Amino acid sequence: MRRILTTIIMAATLTLTAAARELVNVDYARIKQEVTANPEQFRSLTNRFLIGDTTLTADQKATVYYGHAFTPQYAPQKEYKELDNAYNSGSYGTALVLAEQGLAENPVSLDLTIRALVSATQIPGIAPAKIAALRSRYNLIGDAILCSGSGITPESPFKVITADDEARVLRNLLQVKEIIDRTTIQGMDAVKVRLDGAEDPIILYFDITPARTAAN
Repeated sequence: MRRILTTIIMAATLTLTAAARELVNVDYARIKQEVTANPEQFRSLTNRFLIGDTTLTADQKATVYYGHAFTPQYAPQKEYKELDNAYNSGSYGTALVLAEQGLAENPVSLDLTIRALVSATQIPGIAPAKIAALRSRYNLIGDAILCSGSGITPESPFKVITADDEARVLRNLLQVKEIIDRTTIQGMDAVKVRLDGAEDPIILYFDITPARTAAN
């Protein structure tokens, strides 16, 4: 009974987290229309996003993050092998340069933002303003994703635009203790995880439609 209650509490925590935020209906058709019909407005929103403008509304954050999937720069399958090598070996100066080069093409990548942020914090003498800007970007991207759904039902999944971002949501935003299994349910990635403090697993759902569409 204790295990069941703990799992229910953790599921309720995710529900309450979603309820505490302003959940956004991520309408890809509408966002695509906004991006393609008003490119200058989208660029202006993106610039505000990049400097960590905390006055952006939930809808505006969603437009910037999900709107990137409708730009020529969108490349969800792109690999960053040089960055992987530098980051994993602790060569943080090189990793930061490579991560920033990646962010110039994909400014809303949660994965690249995290690697840039971690690298920056490991380099002595880095300007605090750079770290603050990266931290703000991380928070804005995280807000956009966590406001896209509750994540605990196929009807209300977390929406992401790359598989790398899905992995970062699990590891960094939600800090799952263990990934047990994954499958596809109703077209969604269903990831069975164990959360810290819960003995029984829970299933989290992700909609990664843009990346799958781009791959076809």
